[in-house]
Amino acid sequence: MRLYIALVLSFFCSIHLHAQNFKGKITDTNGEPLYGSTVYIKGVNQGLVCNETGSYQTTIPNGEYEVEYKCLGFKPEVRKIKISTDKVTTLDIVLYETPFNLKEITVSNQEDPAYPIMRKAIEKAPLYAASVKEYTAEAYIKVNAELLKVSSLIDKMAKREEGVKLSDFKELLFTQESFNEIRFTAPDKYEQTVKAFSSSIPDNIDSKDA
Repeated sequence: MRLYIALVLSFFCSIHLHAQNFKGKITDTNGEPLYGSTVYIKGVNQGLVCNETGSYQTTIPNGEYEVEYKCLGFKPEVRKIKISTDKVTTLDIVLYETPFNLKEITVSNQEDPAYPIMRKAIEKAPLYAASVKEYTAEAYIKVNAELLKVSSLIDKMAKREEGVKLSDFKELLFTQESFNEIRFTAPDKYEQTVKAFSSSIPDNIDSKDA
């Protein structure tokens, strides 16, 4: 039963936070929220993604930081902040749109020249797999999730086991992103380390089991 609930809750992840001491909102010059824009806090290597209202919030230690704000199609902004745990630092940012011009392309019915190269690489996959003894890679993962429907049975099980009603979160859009380090050691050992994590999912949903 608990495993079944864990599968349902696998869409959700949260960090147990103390009171957030850094927050703000990102908008364009018309005051419209820039959903999906990113906030990167240098020094702690923490990345955030703004929700549908353009808002972000997090908790970071006391100190001075350089924060970079980005959104596709807009000019990035960099600001310096000073964080103190005895107060909340609020920083609202306006990003200015920048033209993004694509080069002219030609469409034809001929096969992409990259395909033959990809087929040869796939054919030699077993050889490549055997030749690699160990490697380390970095992976950035971003997920948007929306809970569209919850059965009454699952709702009752979640309420009994986790103390929350999943139906309360229906039709809400959640964003989660993480920056990970993945280490592989032949023949089949994988280790994953989460370097940075951000989520707009409510704190009272805990997916440690999932």
